[in-house]
Order: sequence, then structure tokens, then C-alpha cells
Amino acid sequence: MTFPPFPFFFPLYPFPLSFVNLARMKITEEFVEMMICPACQSKVRLREDGAAIKCLGCRRVYPIEDDMPMMLPDKATIEDDEPTAAATTERPA
Repeated sequence: MTFPPFPFFFPLYPFPLSFVNLARMKITEEFVEMMICPACQSKVRLREDGAAIKCLGCRRVYPIEDDMPMMLPDKATIEDDEPTAAATTERPA
């Protein structure tokens, strides 16, 4: 038996659509604790603003896009823990 393309065979699908949770899942600290950095296999932590996941070993920061962590080394940026010299110098008034 062949099925028609995706939108048309929903009545024939094996479970009702109400069973499928189409809501987005928020990234929680418990979820992040199960993850490791794909580059160095160190532990990662959710940043305080909740917009990224930071590796504690290599300091890579992986963005979270559309409630999905982009754990690809190519998408990561490296963030320094210490403020830069330009950020610490005061501007004259």
C-alpha cells in the first residue's frame, strides 16, 4: 500500500495528531548537564542570558537558535573569561 504525500495521509497516520507535541521545548539546566562539548568533550553550562551554551574547557560558545542548541564547532565562537583591555580602560569625561 502506498501513501500519498505527507499532508494528505494524516488521517491514515498510526497515532492522532493530538499525541504530537508541537510546542517548543525550553532549554533547561538539567538538559545542558547531560551535554558535552563536541570539540574537547568538557562540560558545558547554559549562559546566564539563556542565549548560548558555553564550554568550560575550551571556552567555545554555542548559540541557541529557535530553541535548539547549535553544537557545531563551526558555529561556535571563542569567548574570553577575562575582560579585554579596551573594556577595562575608562574613558575621559
